[in-house]
Amino acid sequence: MNLAERFKDSCGFGLLASIDNNPSHSMVQDAIKALSRMMHRGAIAADRKTGDGCGLLCAMPERFMRRIAEENGQGLPEKFAVAMLFLTDPQKQLAEFEESCTKNDLRVLFVREVPIDTSALGEYALKRLPVIQQAFVIPAELIATRRFDALLYLTRKEIEHRLDEDPGFYIASFSSSTISYKGLVMPSHIRTLYPDLQCEDFQSSFVIFHQRFSTNTLPQWRLAQPLRTLAHNGEINSLQANRFNALYKFNEAQSPVFRDDELQRLFPILEENGSDSAGLDNMLEFLLANGMDFFKAIRSLIPPPRHNVAHMPARLRSFYEYISSAYEPWDGPAAVSLTGGRHVGCVLDRNGLRPARYTLTTDNRLLVASEYGVLDIPPEQVRERGRLQSGEMLAVDLEAGQFFTSRDIDRYLMDSQPYSEWLTDRTYYLQEFIELQFNDFSDYQPEDLALKQRCFHLTHETLEGMVRPMLEAGKEPTGSMGDDTPMAVFSSEARPFSDFFRQRFAQVTNPPIDPYRERSVMSATIGLGGLGNPLVETPERARRLKSISPILSRDIFDALLSFGDPNKPRFEPCYRHAFFSTTFRKDLEKSLGQLGDQVTRTIREEDVRLVILDDRGLDADHKIIPMAMAVGYLNQLLLSEKLRHRVNFVVVSGEVLDPHSACVLMGYGATAIYPWLLYGTGYALCRRRELSQRETRRALKNIYEAMTKGILKVMSKMGISTVSSYRNAALFDIIGLDRTVVAQCFPGTALHLPGLGYEQIEKRLDHHHQSIFKRSHMEPVYPIELGSRFQNNPLGEHHDFNAQSIVLMHRFAADLKRENYLDFRRWVEGRGLRFVRDFLTWDNSRSAVPLEEVESVEEITRRFDSAAMSLGSISPECHEVLAEAMNILGGHSNSGEGGEDPARYPTVRNSRIKQVASGRFGVTPAYLRSAEQIQIKIAQGAKPGEGGQLPGNKVTPLIATLRYTMPGVTLISPPPHHDIYSIEDLAQLIFDLKQINPGAEICVKLVSSDGVGTIAAGVAKAYADRIIVSGSEGGTGAAPLTSIKHAGNPWELGLIEAHNSLKANDLRERVVLQADGGLKTGTDIVKAALLGAETFGFGTALLVMLGCKMLRVCHLNRCSVGVATQDDILREHFVGTVDKVVAYLRNVAQDVREIMASLGFRSLDELIGRNDLLRVVDAPLAASLDFSNLLQHVEGGSLRTRRNDPFDDNAFEKEVLQEVLPVIRDPRIEVVIERRIRNTNRAFGTLTSGEIAQYYGNTGLPREAVTFRLHGAAGQSLGAFLIEGVNIELKGVANDYVGKGMNGGRIVINPAIYREGSSAVGNTCLYGATGGKLFVVGTAGERFAVRNSGALAVVEGTGDHACEYMTGGTVVILGDTGINFGAGMTGGAAFVYDRAKKFIDKLNRELVEARRIDVDDDSEGKIYLKKILLSYHNRTRSPKAKRILDNFREELAYFWMVTPKDMKAPLNPKEGD
Repeated sequence: MNLAERFKDSCGFGLLASIDNNPSHSMVQDAIKALSRMMHRGAIAADRKTGDGCGLLCAMPERFMRRIAEENGQGLPEKFAVAMLFLTDPQKQLAEFEESCTKNDLRVLFVREVPIDTSALGEYALKRLPVIQQAFVIPAELIATRRFDALLYLTRKEIEHRLDEDPGFYIASFSSSTISYKGLVMPSHIRTLYPDLQCEDFQSSFVIFHQRFSTNTLPQWRLAQPLRTLAHNGEINSLQANRFNALYKFNEAQSPVFRDDELQRLFPILEENGSDSAGLDNMLEFLLANGMDFFKAIRSLIPPPRHNVAHMPARLRSFYEYISSAYEPWDGPAAVSLTGGRHVGCVLDRNGLRPARYTLTTDNRLLVASEYGVLDIPPEQVRERGRLQSGEMLAVDLEAGQFFTSRDIDRYLMDSQPYSEWLTDRTYYLQEFIELQFNDFSDYQPEDLALKQRCFHLTHETLEGMVRPMLEAGKEPTGSMGDDTPMAVFSSEARPFSDFFRQRFAQVTNPPIDPYRERSVMSATIGLGGLGNPLVETPERARRLKSISPILSRDIFDALLSFGDPNKPRFEPCYRHAFFSTTFRKDLEKSLGQLGDQVTRTIREEDVRLVILDDRGLDADHKIIPMAMAVGYLNQLLLSEKLRHRVNFVVVSGEVLDPHSACVLMGYGATAIYPWLLYGTGYALCRRRELSQRETRRALKNIYEAMTKGILKVMSKMGISTVSSYRNAALFDIIGLDRTVVAQCFPGTALHLPGLGYEQIEKRLDHHHQSIFKRSHMEPVYPIELGSRFQNNPLGEHHDFNAQSIVLMHRFAADLKRENYLDFRRWVEGRGLRFVRDFLTWDNSRSAVPLEEVESVEEITRRFDSAAMSLGSISPECHEVLAEAMNILGGHSNSGEGGEDPARYPTVRNSRIKQVASGRFGVTPAYLRSAEQIQIKIAQGAKPGEGGQLPGNKVTPLIATLRYTMPGVTLISPPPHHDIYSIEDLAQLIFDLKQINPGAEICVKLVSSDGVGTIAAGVAKAYADRIIVSGSEGGTGAAPLTSIKHAGNPWELGLIEAHNSLKANDLRERVVLQADGGLKTGTDIVKAALLGAETFGFGTALLVMLGCKMLRVCHLNRCSVGVATQDDILREHFVGTVDKVVAYLRNVAQDVREIMASLGFRSLDELIGRNDLLRVVDAPLAASLDFSNLLQHVEGGSLRTRRNDPFDDNAFEKEVLQEVLPVIRDPRIEVVIERRIRNTNRAFGTLTSGEIAQYYGNTGLPREAVTFRLHGAAGQSLGAFLIEGVNIELKGVANDYVGKGMNGGRIVINPAIYREGSSAVGNTCLYGATGGKLFVVGTAGERFAVRNSGALAVVEGTGDHACEYMTGGTVVILGDTGINFGAGMTGGAAFVYDRAKKFIDKLNRELVEARRIDVDDDSEGKIYLKKILLSYHNRTRSPKAKRILDNFREELAYFWMVTPKDMKAPLNPKEGD
């Protein structure tokens, strides 16, 4: 596959509409102007002129089209349509188009070549410019006038199916109500490209506009948006599930618009290789074409959260529960502007992950866009300014001239049918039918339990390390120090089949979710039952059985079975079930086919609706078909047999012992799972501990809850909120199975190192089965195997850091002699074929060169970095030794997430790489300015897609000081960066960091996974300077065991993909590429270099050199050698020294020199990217695997040779900075600078703050030294990383990320005209702030003050998730908040003005408490609040603040004070230490 053709995309988007439906040319001109004001949200191709695509979807400009028809000698009837065609063979393709029209009673009146001005195009776009023509189409028969729009849609789908093999044919739009103008052009040039758009009679009543940012640099004309009904900003994470479900969902549908034969001609609904946006567009268009209501159609696909949201009206909840029987959410970040012709609207995803701002004007126009300020609307013409919150929608009915809010739409939806009645009579939760869960233990006592445990790979280690923690704590266990064992395909030990599957995770183009702190948007609820006719609402579609988790206990399973058993009173035919054994004697492939035949026959003959797959028939004569294989095979078979829509799969399996194995089954089609062996094992543990019946029930319930939470955790890594969207999504990479197995059972799943077929898998199953059931005269010493996946066991699985290798490293560390290093190296080289790189060797056909001609050790060690390890996760002594050692070597140490003592910055102990991670702990202007590289950690090898947590017992006074919090406070890092939900967000953060420290290189850390090359290309286009590809073997941090063992891929696979993808996209020469993850010797370095790495990261090996014994208790603060602990006594045992790290890495570098000499190369630069020198070793296992992807060589440069400077050079602030320089030179001076600002002026104040930090550190300047007085709409990141002495006063509005990372100074935002409740700032303001003040006269968006640890803020209302993860500072909110307030908040305080008395329902009470302060006992709170309000009013003159202060005694009763339950800090930070 051409790596350059793989892509993900995001964008800026919007719509402009006349609510009165008055078409005008100014509407089109303004839409183009708004689009050009969002150029920074798009991207530019490698030729630096071609855009990634932009466009307009306009209401049909009727006057213009009728004039064009007249000029062509034609008159247009009342009903006409225009098709916008992109063609490469016009004669042939137009003939096909006309033929399809004629067949459907339509007539092509004439075809017009659209005028094009190619001066607007870059070289790349010009080469690929299609012939763009417009076909004018009218009804040819009377019947066609009555169903004109339906026939247009039918015609287009038919010709698309006929020409689906022709990539040169594309219909951009074909409609009677809309027309599309789009292409590979910069927004500022679209008017030039299409002269039509300059014509005064080109008048439209609405325009949807879009600017695209694609991760690749080879965009296509057809991929530009808007599409035919919508423009989408975001990414659909559940796309593969949505695609699969669309293939069977409508098998028995009957349409109110199309005949049955016509409906069949519309299938398949989704374009086969279309983007996620195209898929959503296809589905929405299908529903609208089939007569579905506009609002119901989009809300079926993008619903708000409902399962865990307390305040949703019951009837509205009933509507969403009803539609969920037929439609799963298209889940992921999404702001979608859309139209059905009559309506235009905008909808936001359930978690509010994309920005959507709206403005209503006095001339009755609606503007929705990603940012404020895209049009210069005078303040007096603004009637209302607002934003969409999570899951909300707004719309305009153009025919009625009405604007609808989300509340209006909700009311319409819930009143449109008696959904509650339908559900009450037909939908049941299985939990209703059990008295007490886990009351009957009889099914949890299988015979020969130990034998069955051995059969299903349940070892003593699994029992103690996985099952017991779930049983005792109700959550999956945590481990640390990564995974140093081989992949399942390389292992000589018997491994569960689910080990071949590696979990996918979100990075850059979409965010993971925190399933614990943001539980309100998550749902594990499942539904069982038929689909009915999804196109028509009937009471019967409400006939469903539901469960709150896909994991079943025996009692819930029995309740389910009672509905499908004709002998039971609850029996309903739509739940008829049948059991199918998944055991077999021999011939795995044939047995799988027989199982498929049996299932399909039973469904057809007995009308079975619940297919229950059961592996309990295992015995001495019967092995098990791996359950994932059985489920995946049947899922595909029933799809091809057109039976999939009838059935649900219920799995009864002993293989499900952890959340990962359950997720694999769900990912390939299982609806519900009964893990009988897991419960049996848990029950046996309870009996061994002699627990009471009540305690046993609780323990088994803990397992049930741990599995459910674990499933949500796996889903959330990929940014998916609901089980219904995760099922069938196949969000895994497979390593080591062959192409036939994957094609038959797991199609659509990325396959790496194709290898084991049915025969080899069966051999492994046979070997394992015989080892258990073979006749032996000796009983095993232990009833079950000891196990060795988590901890080293000499007789079990290979660990690269085992007792022997650690002893060898420690022996070398003791005397630093090369012979001892060589002993360690020999051990590594003699470990066998354990990791991907072990299967590769080099072709040394060149003549060797003398060693003295090879570049020096010092030249090589400059390429070495120590991996990110925070001061907090490791001890101060260890952190400083690593920094000093790397500086001596000329390499770089990485501070990790957690800040660094400023006293180290000017010394040899300074970490020259400063990390910016999701928690933003310790990220200040001086911290960033002290860096040579700033690393944005998107993911880490041990736990990609997850955040972190530093337990309170590791937060010492030093750690607390550096992280701007209090000692003993638990610190939570969120899974995503809350300012990176898409690729253009990453570009913005990179831009911000290049302002605070223009001299630093910006590095982005990714984790190896399928598609990482696509992401890397996007990161390079976002102007990063360096990219790290981290492997799953690495990782020093604490993480859930299922993440350590099952997420991410080896670095070798990701590195070569990233390297080749960057080359294919002509981006490789702009960035430095680094690999890390288990590197140990010079051989590893040379292989990484050959695969494309220029620099190399070391983590675990350095810790072992400093004394680490791999006890894997880092997260418990019990490291006995003082490496990974903050305990004073244990730190005394630290034996690490600088010379140990230096000696080790110099020895590695010496290895590299010797290998280069033997290969005939004098420098690493000559080796980098030369994977043509690699070959696969000669070994039986190697011969069975396909390593061709690692050996694929793409021509082009393999080293960075060009700078990667941003398109935006921030000339605006550079000019302003000249006026500030005198103050920096002489802080006694004060200066006030006035400017008009617009949304294209981003990160204002950041460049100035960085310049001040260079000379004064975080102390900054005197408080009033610099004041900026701004007017207008500020761009993103206003005041990011603001420093003391810089004050920003804005008359107007601002966008996202205001005050992000601010450390001092003051930001005051006042609207030009005050309207209570009006929006003033965007999302994620004050993210990671460590100080300063923010006063906003107006409301803020989602996640206000997320991870605030020191700023004081006052705002008049917020969106959802305010004060999330807050650890310090004070926030005052004088108005409504959204849901999930204070989630993960462990420090600081918030005051919330709650006049409507709705706040308590919106508070996440896990870690915080709210109390009233209008009582004498809380005088401290009320006095502190009043001081803040007085200061706020003095700065802003807010009418609302004045009203509250004037009536403070009475108004105080409406305030809540929110603090952590174990608040350790004084309320007023000024009174603290």
